[in-house]
Amino acid sequence: MAEIIEQGTCGHKLTWTLDNEGLLTISGEGEMENYGFSDSPFMYTEITKVKISHGVTSIGWNAFRECKALTSITIPNSVTWIVDGAFSGCSALTNITIPNSVTWIGYGAFSGCEALQYNEYDNGLYLGNKENPYAFLIKTKSTDITVCSIKDACKVIGSVALSGCEALTNIEIPNSVTSIGTSAFSGCEALTSIEIPNSVTSIGNYAFEGCEALTSIEIPNSVTSIGIGAFYNCSGLTSVTIPNSVKWIEERAFYGCKAIKNITIGNSVYLGKDQYKGRWGFSAFVRLTASTIKLTDGRTFIDDCAFEGCKALTSIEIPNSVTSIGDEAFSGCEALTSIEIPNSVTSIGNYAFYGCKALTSIEIPNSVTSIGKWAFKGCKALTSIEVAENNANYTSVNGVLYDKHKKLLMYCPKSKASIEIPNSIIKIEDFAFEECEALTNIEIPNSVTSIGNYAFYGCKALTSIEIPNSVIEIGNEAFWE
Repeated sequence: MAEIIEQGTCGHKLTWTLDNEGLLTISGEGEMENYGFSDSPFMYTEITKVKISHGVTSIGWNAFRECKALTSITIPNSVTWIVDGAFSGCSALTNITIPNSVTWIGYGAFSGCEALQYNEYDNGLYLGNKENPYAFLIKTKSTDITVCSIKDACKVIGSVALSGCEALTNIEIPNSVTSIGTSAFSGCEALTSIEIPNSVTSIGNYAFEGCEALTSIEIPNSVTSIGIGAFYNCSGLTSVTIPNSVKWIEERAFYGCKAIKNITIGNSVYLGKDQYKGRWGFSAFVRLTASTIKLTDGRTFIDDCAFEGCKALTSIEIPNSVTSIGDEAFSGCEALTSIEIPNSVTSIGNYAFYGCKALTSIEIPNSVTSIGKWAFKGCKALTSIEVAENNANYTSVNGVLYDKHKKLLMYCPKSKASIEIPNSIIKIEDFAFEECEALTNIEIPNSVTSIGNYAFYGCKALTSIEIPNSVIEIGNEAFWE
């Protein structure tokens, strides 16, 4: 009779035992723990078989990495994820049963499984179960293939399944497929077109990275998520329409897509920095080269850093459903010459238009109740900011922005050569006249008590200024040249 020789935990609610005959039994409910490259408790052990009880929902990172004696494993239909490196280096593994419940197979999950027996169809190698032996496309017979027909029973195109197939020009994805894995088509340089069926719900990280010949792609309205760098360096892609079904596009999804000229974005997509699981990254559209962006009606906010660094952007259509423009939303959009803010917007975030060097004018509608710090900092071509007459919080005089009661001077456009400050002003805001290089003359009234940080920084033509006795506070480098 077999005896237990080792035991431990491998998840919050999971335990394991190993007997003297090499059988590892995992019991409990929930996700398996994720491990680094060398810290799995099963690594380099004499495990020959694994029995996983129903209730386990995932097989963790590197869970069975380098279990070189492992020959077979059956995965219960409670498991939905097999993550990166799960069976990497299991060189004696010949058979594995993967249930239909699995929706994702991670990067390198079966790398180095040299003895693993696959089910072949056309140029693809599959794993699955008795009912569907072709459920998961794991890899191709060779990276030299030019065509590949995916079996119509396939559910998941696994991570790196067709990666590096540089000569592949055409592929047909059947409508049985629900997910496209990490780097599934990365480096398929000759792939000119691909039709994603309406069954697909997720497109993985770097799924089409470096597909340079791909000129267009239609994302169906079944897709809800697009991973990190999904279309990274698809330099031939000219236009993209993202349907309303997409809820999340992770960072740099379209980075390096130099040929994209216009993009339409559905109303449900999160546009800002990637905060998934606490990770802060870049916007999905950071440094996008599109000159025109259309946001569909129904969107209520433009997220922080949504279009940061989109240097080619000349125009964007903001629907009147939008109520807020986030911090740095259009920061660094150097080609943006004009923008119409609809009367639905109530807040404009910090640095919202920072560095929009070509922006010449902007109108603040009645609806705006909040303008963040330095929202128009670095807008060197700006000649005026106009505020709607009935705005309850802000006003403008000769293109200069003030609070409604003219107590705070908030921002002066860079092109102003002279300005008369109302004698009701108490404070000149930080950076208010920063780099107003044309400004030659200004008179500060004796109502002013505070001059903010960098208030006149870089006013190179300003040769003299008289500060009244009323001023009791001058900020850091307020007059630094």
